[in-house]
Amino acid sequence: MVSDPLAEWNNGVVGLTWVDGQLHLTDEPVGEAVELDIQTLTTMMMSYRRPSYLAKIERIQASKPMLKELEAIIPVDEPYFSDYF
Repeated sequence: MVSDPLAEWNNGVVGLTWVDGQLHLTDEPVGEAVELDIQTLTTMMMSYRRPSYLAKIERIQASKPMLKELEAIIPVDEPYFSDYF
């Protein structure tokens, strides 16, 4: 479940599945629940902070096995934001 206090269109359930090397999105729940806000999701997906750290500071609510799975699938990389526009 993703929440956003400023943009209601970001609120809701997002289901992710990986099939044959492709990521598929749905608005139906898939697997264990993960609850976080849009800022935390962005921070995590841009590799700025790891899921385990975000859980430690209570920005993500998820089970320990789900946190391990997130740690495994989100690349460890240096964040980069291009602002050349």
